[in-house]
Amino acid sequence: GQGNMDSSSSNVSNDKEKLIQKPTKVSKIVRKKKRKSKLDTNATAKRIVKKKKSVTVSNVDDTHLSASKDNINGGGGVSNKKTRKKTKKKDEELYWHLESDDFIICNDDDDSIQDLQKSEEEVDSKNEKDAQVTNNDTTKKKMIRFTVRGKPVPLRRHRTSRGFLYNPSSKAQEAFRGVVRDVMRLSQQKKQEKEERKGEKKICASDESINGGTPFFSFQKEELLSMSITFRLKRPKKHFVNSKPGPGRLRPTSPNQLSHTIMDVDNLAKFVLDSLNAFVYDDDKQVVSLRVVKVWDNEDECLGSTEVMIRRLEDEEMDELIQNVMEN
Repeated sequence: GQGNMDSSSSNVSNDKEKLIQKPTKVSKIVRKKKRKSKLDTNATAKRIVKKKKSVTVSNVDDTHLSASKDNINGGGGVSNKKTRKKTKKKDEELYWHLESDDFIICNDDDDSIQDLQKSEEEVDSKNEKDAQVTNNDTTKKKMIRFTVRGKPVPLRRHRTSRGFLYNPSSKAQEAFRGVVRDVMRLSQQKKQEKEERKGEKKICASDESINGGTPFFSFQKEELLSMSITFRLKRPKKHFVNSKPGPGRLRPTSPNQLSHTIMDVDNLAKFVLDSLNAFVYDDDKQVVSLRVVKVWDNEDECLGSTEVMIRRLEDEEMDELIQNVMEN
């Protein structure tokens, strides 16, 4: 009987130990959770206080205020790195035209070359000089000469995307045409004002020819053309003293005019030829004589320019033209 009592007492003691151990394990887990929750609440409280301080600091730039507010709303930690305001690059003007640049046209009904960007006195004084510069009596032939400021770029090959063919150079070509169109529009307006002052009959130009679309000056489909293009390439910063472009800041060691850049001269010419399609002439296949020169720009800030002269060719001058090409 005593053995049974001992065994029963031992069982009771074991049950008591189990009962005592169970709450101890639970209490440990609860304590750990409470500690973690306290740590988390303390950390978040500290972060909130820091963020509030960063917002309420006096004489803080707008950029820092906006950055701290964004951090508060987002719930992220405060970083000591300076937050820079992202500024989007503005679309730089690809091409432009200066008032000092020549824009010369000569139609079949004109007696002499007319520079429509200059005043009447300047035109009269320059007619003789322009006649000497242009050979083969171009004063009596249909011609156009203009300058477009901006970095010359080559024509990029057409590409395909998702089964469609597109022109990567379309944006630059439209900007190039836009400059020529604007100069033509201004020139037409000046010509009309000039003839109104003289009391002559006003030239009736359609609104489309002035405000866009087909220009008032263009060559006919049957006319064959001679084109001369001079590309003045934009200089890189390394050509200037302290890499700061500006007039008179070219390094003595920088190249003078001859250029061996990666841009091929034929691709540069293709850009201009394609840009003037269905604009100044019907198609560039009308150009039977092409002379192209590629040099570095040495004017002012050396930003680059494209000088173009197009004139109509006659059968009588072809032999002389071929001979001059072979000799030069």
